[in-house]
Amino acid sequence: MASRSMPQAALPPQRRDRVVAGLEKEIAAAEATRTRWLQIAEELAAAGWQPRREQGMARVAARKLQLLRSSYEALAASRPG
Repeated sequence: MASRSMPQAALPPQRRDRVVAGLEKEIAAAEATRTRWLQIAEELAAAGWQPRREQGMARVAARKLQLLRSSYEALAASRPG
C-alpha cells in the first residue's frame, strides 16, 4: 500500500531583522500591559480593595515579557556580526 503524506506548505523564512523588529514591538506592548496591570493593582490596594485578579494579570504579563525577552536574546545571539 502506498503511503500518502499530506503536502506541507512551504513557508518562506522571514528575515531575522524583521522578526527581531516584531519582537521589539511585542516586548514594548507587553511592558505597557504589565505596567498598566501593576498600576491598577496599586490603585485598588490604595483604595482598600484586594487586587488579586489584577496582580494575577500582572504576573501573566510579566511571564509573557520574560518569554519574549528570552526569544529576543536567543535571536540576537544567533545574528551574524
